[in-house]
Amino acid sequence: MDNKQKIKGFEIISKDIPIIISAPHSAKQFRNGKIQSKEIYTDSLAIKLSEKENISCIYKTAFLNDDVNSDKESEYKTDLKQYIEKNNIKFLIDLHTMSDKRLPDICISINSGKNILNQYSILQEIISAFNSNGITSVTVDEPFKAKDVNCISNYISRTCNIPCFQIEINKKFSNFLTKLFNKPFNKKIVESSLCSVVNVLKNHI
Repeated sequence: MDNKQKIKGFEIISKDIPIIISAPHSAKQFRNGKIQSKEIYTDSLAIKLSEKENISCIYKTAFLNDDVNSDKESEYKTDLKQYIEKNNIKFLIDLHTMSDKRLPDICISINSGKNILNQYSILQEIISAFNSNGITSVTVDEPFKAKDVNCISNYISRTCNIPCFQIEINKKFSNFLTKLFNKPFNKKIVESSLCSVVNVLKNHI
């Protein structure tokens, strides 16, 4: 057996509240013929939210020459789907980071409403949760839409029939200068904002 058969390459932490947060790019990925860098802090953010808010999380732990957010088939997606069905999970947050050359601080990708089952009132509450924590540069479906049928939020929404919010965080939140000058878009603010987002979803369970 090769390493890909021996190692799952991801971890699931089970908690009580029926919400799950996913960090599928917290290890390197192979996409478009190239190895892509891991999305730093997405695993630690997912784990922190899991511990603080008593929600489940799943995150990538090893590079297996794959990309579970774009491959047609992946054990990550299969196990996530089974976990959601077994535990009657009501919402998924799929966590990513985007280049600091992008304009928005946060992009919420919903595939024109399809991936959130057109729950626009919840979307507005999530945007307000970011705003109330001082993050006002929030876009929807721009620059990322989560339209690919193989991406986590699209796949889970269709197969499990639950609202799935793909949240892209601008990498500048973790930049050295952001930390040095304690700018208003930093790790602490991002973490607080995500806790607020989770509490929005808790109110709709």
